[in-house]
Amino acid sequence: MSSPSANVDSTRFAPITKLDHSGYIWIASLLSAVYSTLSLWARIHIKRAYFGLDDWVCAGATVAGLSSFITVWVGTSQGLGKSRELLQESQLEVTAQAVFATHVTFLIAIYLAKCSVILLIRRIFSEDMHRYRTITDGFTAFMAISGLTSILLVSVRCVPSQLFLDGLNFDTCASRPQRWKAIAIIDGITEVTVVVLSLTLVWQLQMKAELKFRVILAFLFRLLLVPIIVLHAYYIQMALLGHEDLPLALTPVLVCTQIELGYSLISATIPNLKSFLMSFDTAFMMDAPGQKIEAFSMPASPTTETARQSQLSATLTNSPTITERTYQKKPQYPIKLRPDMIDRRTSIQHFDDWSLDVEEGSENESIGKDGRIRRDFQWSVEGSDILKRT
Repeated sequence: MSSPSANVDSTRFAPITKLDHSGYIWIASLLSAVYSTLSLWARIHIKRAYFGLDDWVCAGATVAGLSSFITVWVGTSQGLGKSRELLQESQLEVTAQAVFATHVTFLIAIYLAKCSVILLIRRIFSEDMHRYRTITDGFTAFMAISGLTSILLVSVRCVPSQLFLDGLNFDTCASRPQRWKAIAIIDGITEVTVVVLSLTLVWQLQMKAELKFRVILAFLFRLLLVPIIVLHAYYIQMALLGHEDLPLALTPVLVCTQIELGYSLISATIPNLKSFLMSFDTAFMMDAPGQKIEAFSMPASPTTETARQSQLSATLTNSPTITERTYQKKPQYPIKLRPDMIDRRTSIQHFDDWSLDVEEGSENESIGKDGRIRRDFQWSVEGSDILKRT
């Protein structure tokens, strides 16, 4: 009687048979590699004018992810996803090493992707918003520690080349099921933490609820990783506890790994899409690359502050009223709605005998060209002979 693989054309790239499931791994890995690479290219294209630390970390995550994809391709070309009956001992050693390298680079990539999301949240707050930046710094450190812990769990006291030769004895890597259960728990908790952090910080901003929802929605896409993590944990427990043919039993595990890795890299880029970046600006006037600003009111800046003081002084001297001035020309310097230091003193000169009362007005939060949220203070200047202006 012929084997199941005898009826399959041997010239096919990755035939799927009862004893060979490597085709599933190839499909998941190739698609994830292509889409994650395209997402990085889109991120570079959108943010090429102001590439920041979060973008570099995401690029590093993509490089680590590509390394994971490549190790999977090496493993599948040597027999990963096939039954032990079809493999020689030397092939088992190579595929075991490939799986080990895949898991390590996979963990590096997904935790770098999480750090890039948190660094993006940190980047939108200006340098004097110390509370927000301290919180994000703490969570970035937490992600780094979690990633390092997961890597140690998967690698400590394990001999990669012997992982498939031991079967279910776990002589060279004790407590493998318990290790992966802990890794899955850490992975799920950190993903939920990223979403909760973004929701909490963004919701405190003084923006319209509709804009807040659009911004938060960009981060909510990462919640789809949770069911993938659960499936990955389920399949790896089934493979390690109930199946001696590990090269074949790990097929659904590696498929989930490739899908989680690809989607993690893609979802790290989704908040950087222009439609979501524009939502950070409460007036929809963020100067993103390729975005034309038709008209706006000239904000306070170091370049124009002296000129505006002179205009205000001249107006108070010659006329009791203050007129609104709207500027249509786009400035050549970066728009900053608030200086790095909040303290700003402005002197007003007048020659008539009347008093001025300065009352604190409203404040609003917006985002400048560099992607940081800034606070715009408006003041009400009142006098006995002038009209109220806000």
